[in-house]
Amino acid sequence: MSGIIRTKPIVTNGLIFYLDVANPKSYISGSTTTTDLIGETLGTLRNGVGYDTDNLGYLVFDGIDDDILLTPSSNFSFQWTDSWSIDAWIFPQSTTVGIKGGISKWDGIAPRGWFFIVLGYNPPNPLSGTLRFQLRQAASGYLDAYSNTGVVFDKWNHVAVTYDGSGTNAGVTFYINGVATTKPNFTSALGGGPITSGTIINSEPVTINSLPDNGNWGVDYLQSMKVYNKELSSSEVLKNYNTLKYRFI
Repeated sequence: MSGIIRTKPIVTNGLIFYLDVANPKSYISGSTTTTDLIGETLGTLRNGVGYDTDNLGYLVFDGIDDDILLTPSSNFSFQWTDSWSIDAWIFPQSTTVGIKGGISKWDGIAPRGWFFIVLGYNPPNPLSGTLRFQLRQAASGYLDAYSNTGVVFDKWNHVAVTYDGSGTNAGVTFYINGVATTKPNFTSALGGGPITSGTIINSEPVTINSLPDNGNWGVDYLQSMKVYNKELSSSEVLKNYNTLKYRFI
């Protein structure tokens, strides 16, 4: 953990992936790769991902074909019985209805795997800007949860999802800027679980800011992303938010 530069401690218990574009140990301007500060995952910037020096530095995704490929993908081979969490600092732009950031290990043709994304700007659709988490072990038996509140477009937001391994939507909690939304809404036509059996068999790559099988690429800025192999508590999510908010607020 010695490579992590910070003014306050982030939560490190259970941390398996940490990308921080503002840290030169993680990214250097002009590079086509990123380094995981935990040291086990390589990020490859694809198709001309941009960079801006404001806010100590962040990556710029055009929504056309830019993304980051993470290898080895086996580092993210979660099962529906596992608990895990994801958080990120993103700047979602109010330009299109496409996704506005996220991470996925997703086969959109089968479909199976998992993804965590921010839905695009599409008022007055009540799902505009909401967080979405989907987990599927097969064509049936899956979760599809949305947050009940959305991000603020054209501003920096800290977004997070935690999952407890229960196989139910009720086991999913979303956070925006350190505050938990109410439990996920259940308006999805796809399913709210429970998953009670089966295995997520998914050889798909892990990408940041894209669902390539579905033809979706994110339009946003990204400064940092963390993945944990445990369900973060509300106080831990708030701690991560408070650690880096000085860069944006």
